[in-house]
Amino acid sequence: MRRFDLLLSVFLLFLIFGYSFTYAGMNISIKDAISLALENNLDIKIERFNPAIRNAETEKERSVFDPVFTSDLTNSASITPSSSELQGAAEINQKTLDFNIGLTQKFLTGAYTELKFTNERIWSNSKFLTTNPYYESDVTLTVTQPILKDFGPHVNLSRIRIAENNEKISKEQLKGRIIEIITNTKKAYWNLLLSIEELEVRNLSLNLARDLLERNRKKVEVGVLAPIELVEAESGVASREEAVLVAEKSVRDSEDILRRITGLTKDWETVLFPVDKPIISKERPPFNESKRIALEKRHDYLQVNRDLEIKETNLRYTNNQTLLDLSFFGGIGLNGLNSSYSSNLERLKSGDFYSWQVGLSLEIPIGNRSARSDYIKARLEEEKARLAIKNMEDAITAEVREALREIDTTIKRIDATRSARVLAEKKLDAEEKRFNVGMSTSHDILVYQEELANALRNEKKAMIDHNIALINMEKVMGTATEKVGISFPL
Repeated sequence: MRRFDLLLSVFLLFLIFGYSFTYAGMNISIKDAISLALENNLDIKIERFNPAIRNAETEKERSVFDPVFTSDLTNSASITPSSSELQGAAEINQKTLDFNIGLTQKFLTGAYTELKFTNERIWSNSKFLTTNPYYESDVTLTVTQPILKDFGPHVNLSRIRIAENNEKISKEQLKGRIIEIITNTKKAYWNLLLSIEELEVRNLSLNLARDLLERNRKKVEVGVLAPIELVEAESGVASREEAVLVAEKSVRDSEDILRRITGLTKDWETVLFPVDKPIISKERPPFNESKRIALEKRHDYLQVNRDLEIKETNLRYTNNQTLLDLSFFGGIGLNGLNSSYSSNLERLKSGDFYSWQVGLSLEIPIGNRSARSDYIKARLEEEKARLAIKNMEDAITAEVREALREIDTTIKRIDATRSARVLAEKKLDAEEKRFNVGMSTSHDILVYQEELANALRNEKKAMIDHNIALINMEKVMGTATEKVGISFPL
């Protein structure tokens, strides 16, 4: 077997069975790279706080419906000059002790209720008091129910619904950031592998040129080849040594990119060796199915839909705020009064002494410009949000179509470049035979060697580009997290 055949056979076996013998360092898979990137990326760690913050804001909005317990204890005294002899003293000296407790709560209908238990002990120097000191207690329940403005669950739950949607948006933003990290990590991984394969192709090309140089030197020494052929071969070796140096730098640059993404920056000298190989998937999802999945899972599309829900909620709320402020109010109470606290409570419980009230209150802002302006603004923002969704749908449609075309193109490129590589091998083999019988030149051999190297490089690049096209398809469809086993909510 000729040296060319041997070198080429070794390289093809190298492509098939991998490169683990080429570098000593750290083997890394795509799954390992993604795990490290998600674990070490500070942007992800920062972004994870936002859903928790939004959840706290949601709970705060829900708290408006929490009951509130109130209490107060007051001791007071006053001395005032008498304005009438009927007050029973020249100056009125009065001491008061108050103790009150209450419970207030707001309901979904907008009703505001208050249950109060008030207690008062009063001593006075007035001679006309029949009981001195005396105790007075009251139990009252009051209800205020809006009828137009602020009426109904859809209005009173508005702020909670908006907070809930903001929380969901923050989760979608986190998902989008994670997808971005996953996508960048995968691309960096395949670009590193492509750089390594580029280096191997350059090394093969260099070795072929060196083999030609060695053969030419022997032929020149025995006088069967012109010295100019030796110069041509030496020139070919020199140019390919430069190409190897450039390819080695590209490998180191690609390594550092992946190292930074994954956070493996403690030892910059450790060689990162990708162990996964490109996959070729000729099955691709149909367009309609791909678009449907994208509209279901794309984080940015879900965000604009959540934003529309926020705008719709705000529109309903601001529309309600333009109505008249008409409210029904009512209350009922039991009263007690006596010389001792216990007898005072007995009178309270008897139900003989009570009070009640019902009524309507109306407030009309003249012009109502503030509320109307808020409504107009909310209506315009809602229309804007609807257009944003339509614009996003069109963008997703275009992106899905482009991603599918890229997959189709890379599949065809793989077949085409494989055929080109086989033809380049045959052409070089044929030219080698012509050269051996003196019908070709070193220049021609070097040209065909370079054609083979380019064909090999194009074939490997087509395979890597196919895998990157699959990555872009996952991103476009919003399924990148599912491919690595990440579920939401996080």
